[in-house]
Amino acid sequence: MLRRSVAGGGGSLGLPTTSANQDSKPFFRRDNHKKPDGSAASIHLTNPLVKQWKDSDTATKISYGLLLTFLLMIYSGYRTLRYNNASLWMTCHAQDCVLQISPRGWEKTTTLTFARSQLVDAETVKTSNDGVYLGSNPDLNEERRQAHNTGKNKKNTHKNKGSVGSYRGPDPEGNYITYAVVLRDDSEEARQHQAESEDGQGQAVVRLTSVKPFLDVAQDGSFRLIFRQFGITQTRRRVRTMVSKIESYIKHRRQKLVVKENASPSAFAIILMVGGLVGALLTVLIGSFWSDDESYRKQRLGQRRFAQQQKQQQLHSSPRSSLADVIAARTMPSRYEVQTAPRRTTLSTSGNKTTTTTRKRY
Repeated sequence: MLRRSVAGGGGSLGLPTTSANQDSKPFFRRDNHKKPDGSAASIHLTNPLVKQWKDSDTATKISYGLLLTFLLMIYSGYRTLRYNNASLWMTCHAQDCVLQISPRGWEKTTTLTFARSQLVDAETVKTSNDGVYLGSNPDLNEERRQAHNTGKNKKNTHKNKGSVGSYRGPDPEGNYITYAVVLRDDSEEARQHQAESEDGQGQAVVRLTSVKPFLDVAQDGSFRLIFRQFGITQTRRRVRTMVSKIESYIKHRRQKLVVKENASPSAFAIILMVGGLVGALLTVLIGSFWSDDESYRKQRLGQRRFAQQQKQQQLHSSPRSSLADVIAARTMPSRYEVQTAPRRTTLSTSGNKTTTTTRKRY
């Protein structure tokens, strides 16, 4: 093989050769320690936001830090409030009913429109703390009888009436009393029942597939929807009232029915949102008036007034400043100033000097 040598170990181009000269540098080597020489490779641009943050004063940094903290509080409170939100609505009209179920979490609201004939019955049920079905038609007056049958002394029986009437659960076993509706799925029996009741008119019988995850299967093949899926407690009076309303609608004694159950909002989420909102507003208001930056004060006070304040500071800081200089610096020039200037008259007979008044505007 032919080997070509370049004088001086690669010449001025610095070509990679087999020369023994160690001072020669490869042509494509990057010199990271090269000093800035004005070339594009040696220019390093700084992010404007980073530069502005480094040049800002301590008050501005504290204000931005507090504002970011309060905004995070608002966002966290909203997320918590949205995650714990849950509702169960059933709106019934003359021929159909609309069921809307919003579970906890980030799942979407499930909506189903079914026929009026598919609403079969309403019953009082007992559930566990997690909303699991335990039994139907519990005795609502059991605790009342136990409270009144404490002995033969009847003088203290009236003291327990208030607590029994304001029952919100749980019972001594840790269970809750609530109400539920019984729905019939699309079947031959449901179609026959609709044909007998409405002569085949109205909303068609539909499948309950979309809401089956929220339903319990009864022994006769129907489905039970418990109106306590989200930790909502019920009083005895409300349970009786809602069962009576639903039964009246099923028996065609009323043509409209609205059943709404909402989960209680999180108190911690509300505190986070309110505290974050108030803190953010106070930070913005206080931060807009509290700043030591000279450029900011220069924009607010104006060019002329800012220059005058700087001059006053220099005069006060100078040891040789006199009282007259301070007074002169504080004196604001008027808009118009009267000035007298000597002028000779054009008349040849008079050689005296006269004075005229001129107005000089600043």
